[in-house]
Amino acid sequence: MKETSSTYCGECLRDFEPCEVVHYTWTENRCFCHICKSIMNTRSKPSWLDWQPRKVKG
Repeated sequence: MKETSSTYCGECLRDFEPCEVVHYTWTENRCFCHICKSIMNTRSKPSWLDWQPRKVKG
């Protein structure tokens, strides 16, 4: 799994925990927490968002 240097969610701005698994989408070029990923899936087709898991650097 790739790592991300992202430190917060691109939607709710919650700070990520070190080593937390988050969700990256190239269409937004940002990482999102699990809750916001679900919200984003209601705005666009999940296949369009092409989610990829990322691990927050710890």
